[in-house]
Amino acid sequence: MLMFEKVLIVSAGLKKEKKSLTLPRIIAATILLNYSAQIDHFLNILFSQKHYSPHTISSYKRDLKLFLEFTDQTPPPPDDITHKDCKNFIYFLHEKSLQNRSIARVVAGLRSFWNHLIEEEHTVGNPWEALPLPKAKVGLPKVINENQMSDFLESIGTDTPDKARDTCICELLYATGIRISELVSLNVNSINLAENEIRVYGKGKKERIVLFGGHANLILSHYISHARPAFPESGNSALFVNKFGNRLTARSIQRMIKKYSTRLGFDEVITPHTFRHSFATDLLNGGADLRSIQELLGHSSLATTQIYTHVSSARLKETFKQAHPRGDAS
Repeated sequence: MLMFEKVLIVSAGLKKEKKSLTLPRIIAATILLNYSAQIDHFLNILFSQKHYSPHTISSYKRDLKLFLEFTDQTPPPPDDITHKDCKNFIYFLHEKSLQNRSIARVVAGLRSFWNHLIEEEHTVGNPWEALPLPKAKVGLPKVINENQMSDFLESIGTDTPDKARDTCICELLYATGIRISELVSLNVNSINLAENEIRVYGKGKKERIVLFGGHANLILSHYISHARPAFPESGNSALFVNKFGNRLTARSIQRMIKKYSTRLGFDEVITPHTFRHSFATDLLNGGADLRSIQELLGHSSLATTQIYTHVSSARLKETFKQAHPRGDAS
């Protein structure tokens, strides 16, 4: 492990407005700060106290490691990080070809981590708070139309346990609009086939009930009764498991969906979130109100759900261009 030395100089000339450190830390002339250990401690708090998902924890860890990479694994004491250092880090991220949205996420993670260091009394200020962030371009969610969705879902098949599982996964993603992190966390007892309901735990372990239709009920019933028992028993109650009987990961489902979309020759690769976006857009096009869609998606803010009104507007314009005799100037 790399240890980094932070020397405190105690003098009468310290500015009065600067937050004072606790007595034990003032007495200690030298404080050893282990950044890696502090990152692990910070991530553990996010998981155990704030109930962040494993996927979110992994994102934080990956982003914080970028800062260690920027400093050649030898970051200076937190109090020594300057505004110029922060700006140079932004340039470093641009050189790594990160998009503005990703850069904003990385800096947000560093702000949170530095607040953690303040709580732990390893520093007294947060240099990342005043850092101006590049504006992220807000793109419309990627969706596929109903015919493409039907082609995709019907192309997988159910003649083997693997295919029945994959069909069930994709059908559930589209039928419910749940996040991939929510789907991989499902257990068999999360499903209520009698009421066509699923109990899911979203961001921050917030519980909600999502609904599914009759078609998804048939596919789920077949999978639970016939395909799921064909996988090895490993003592867990996960709804979706791999060939070893272990709970499927989000990454393995992403690879699976990419495989099937590539086989069908779709122009754009379909991701798990494509199903969620298509679910919301098709509900809106079908007449569902935004509040209901917000509840089904588990959005804490209606503003997040409103992005789908722009998707529907874009579809409407495209339909007009194709259908109206003077819709296209070319």
